Amino acid sequence: MNTERGPAPAWLLRSLQAAAALAGLYYGYDIGSRISGTGMGVVMALNAAVCATLMAAAMAGPVQRWRRRRPR
Repeated sequence: MNTERGPAPAWLLRSLQAAAALAGLYYGYDIGSRISGTGMGVVMALNAAVCATLMAAAMAGPVQRWRRRRPR
């Protein structure tokens, strides 16, 4: 039985980033449209989606390293 933990599968990391991007799109548009209408909502949605994706990717790296180093 193989109990060794390897890195998380690529599809798991991509789905985490996609979920973060969707949340960023939704909340960024909501905030931007409240501030100054649809144009600002679209700009804020894109900005928030990129930022959320980068934050998800930045958090995935340390978690993967922690999983590899953790004693079994």
